[in-house]
Amino acid sequence: MDSFLLILILFFIVSIAHFFKNNDEIPAFVILFSLLCYLRLRALESGKAEWAEFDYGLYFIFDLEHAYIAWHYIAIGTLTLVLAYFFFFKENKKPKIDTLDSFKTFLRKKEEFFFIGGAIFYVFKLFAGSSLSVGYSFLLGLASNSFIIFLFLLYFNSNLNLWKRIFFGIFLSLIAYSTYDPVTRFFFLGWSVPVVVYLFRNYHAIKKSVFYIVGLVIISIVFSIGGLMRNYENWNKSTAQLVDEGLETFLLGHDINFIDGFVMLHQVYPRHLDFHLGTDHLGILVRPIPRSLWSGKPEGAWQQKYAAKHNLEKFVTGISPTIYGVFYGEGGVIAIIIFSILYGYIFVRIKLYWERYSESIQYLIKGVFFAALIPLFRSGDLPGDISIICMSYWPIFLFIYQYNKYLDKLEQLSVYEEILIK
Repeated sequence: MDSFLLILILFFIVSIAHFFKNNDEIPAFVILFSLLCYLRLRALESGKAEWAEFDYGLYFIFDLEHAYIAWHYIAIGTLTLVLAYFFFFKENKKPKIDTLDSFKTFLRKKEEFFFIGGAIFYVFKLFAGSSLSVGYSFLLGLASNSFIIFLFLLYFNSNLNLWKRIFFGIFLSLIAYSTYDPVTRFFFLGWSVPVVVYLFRNYHAIKKSVFYIVGLVIISIVFSIGGLMRNYENWNKSTAQLVDEGLETFLLGHDINFIDGFVMLHQVYPRHLDFHLGTDHLGILVRPIPRSLWSGKPEGAWQQKYAAKHNLEKFVTGISPTIYGVFYGEGGVIAIIIFSILYGYIFVRIKLYWERYSESIQYLIKGVFFAALIPLFRSGDLPGDISIICMSYWPIFLFIYQYNKYLDKLEQLSVYEEILIK
């Protein structure tokens, strides 16, 4: 057995024990992602899967030697990140700053905003659907994820009569269904992951882990079916056939071909492109600037950087090398270690932030965090992936900001009432 795989499995067992003890899924999620990458490696090694080759004019070598190098770099990043997370880990011992009642009250205050926002973005999706795969139309439409999550929260935290519940359910189903299509299937993940995390919030860790596994498999198969539906030949197949082929696609790692992406990236740096020395991360800050205003704005993925350097047409297709590939492009193996430590620390700080709240908003933030890890960890264009996360969840960020303001007012009112009583 590969030594890195053995160490990862041991760390995964420790992470599961950590989850059962601390109700903290982050280390297990991080390691699970890398184990899925290994699943792709095994599929390539067995010959059951084919390489996701793409001609960038660089004549890449695709073989198992390069595949194992890529896998070992991913494993190094994973182990470093998890070790850093455990090193910086601590629990939030402070009292919660809110209650379930305050959350429900504030949620109902925003009911009109949720319905109007959901309707606006649903109509936007219908009329701008043909252009949602490119540019700012795609980014603007991503906010529908937040409104679907809001409506789910309202649905499960409101006392509705039968007819209102039926109407609400139909309206919610229409908006949710509009996010699932072969071209923009990541819309589907953007709201389904937070909803699953929220629904299982009150379960014991053991039962929750079972539901997580089942939910992961179902979401992965549905996601794979969306990819299959890009081929018109599959449109006439039965549901059973699509489920079987979706499961096969998942097991062969066609949608998680990160090993393939890292193999290409590893042969690009530093032979064809210089290491970026942290500028990929700084690119997050300038990403919102339209290229029409700044023609020299740094490119995102390595494919675009290579095309710009050699005055080639921009490549539309890119195979993701994972976030560890982005780290490698910043400065090689040492950059993988440095940035993995940094991300481990950041993940701990985010966890401590959501633990300030009661369970409802805590699991809202946690669900959004895990959904955000999907584009982040499959990254190939870090500034672009961060922009997808921000444009997907800016309404939720705004909601949390307003909720904190609401809590401040409640605290001030409570203090004022205490003064009057005295």
